[in-house]
Amino acid sequence: MGGIRMSHKDLPVAFQDRVQPWMTACFGAEISGDRVERGDRLLEEVLELLQSGGYDPARVAALRDYVWSRPAGEPSQEVGGVQVTLAAYCLAFGLNMHEAGETELARIWTKVEKIRAKQAAKPAGSALPVAAPVHAPVAPVAVKPRRMFPILSGGGQKIDWQLVADHSNQAKNNHYQTVERLAERGGLSWCELYAVLHNKEWEKKDENEAIIACRALEARYLAALSSLQAGVPEGWRPTHRHVNRGSSYQQIGLASLQCSEPCAETAVLVIYRGDDGKLWARPHDEFNDGRLVAIDAAGGAI
Repeated sequence: MGGIRMSHKDLPVAFQDRVQPWMTACFGAEISGDRVERGDRLLEEVLELLQSGGYDPARVAALRDYVWSRPAGEPSQEVGGVQVTLAAYCLAFGLNMHEAGETELARIWTKVEKIRAKQAAKPAGSALPVAAPVHAPVAPVAVKPRRMFPILSGGGQKIDWQLVADHSNQAKNNHYQTVERLAERGGLSWCELYAVLHNKEWEKKDENEAIIACRALEARYLAALSSLQAGVPEGWRPTHRHVNRGSSYQQIGLASLQCSEPCAETAVLVIYRGDDGKLWARPHDEFNDGRLVAIDAAGGAI
């Protein structure tokens, strides 16, 4: 069995919590929280693991019937049983489950676009991860794709364009070119992109760490954007209409903009109110860069 390069106990953030931003980046909040979908994918991965170890598929149906003939267990205990049993399986096969998990999480961060495309092609309600043949074509829902920024030498990988555009000044400071021109020339490497998205000068960084950090930032950005597009809230009443577009809006107050760098058009802003009642606005990435921390009702840090 290979040696452990990194103990899961030494990681600053729990493995489960580090999977969450990858889930959001690939699938969004709704699909990430779909319990049936998560069960389908868990079963698929278990079966693939057994297949890789030469397990006889004829035994699967017998075990399925045996389990479903018994009363359902308590979820937290069953999760513990899955973890213990997986550890025992890895011991039998000379595998390191913690090392394998870290390696896989780093790998799938480089496959976000492919996984998104696979999920988009999956038929709704199907347990299968790929589309099955259908007799009658189903008209697709027209969704305007978001523009993407290319990753230099990234094998076709891309990241959300607007996220990069929001840091256009840092991109110009680091590379003396506009975001448009950088994209025309092939984009930025993951390490270069890390520096731009974190408003820093370029410095050497481990590529896997850069990928994870950039994808996590993209996931938070898209999640915030999704919340903005979630629909009209209850009690919404229009106060203004756009003269050219005809679209309606509700003014909620006047906010003071705070930002370290000039904001690009359509940049995602967090609107927040101080204890004096005053509204403030700050770019989403700056609001979440550590200068503010989430607190509970008692005022303690979460």
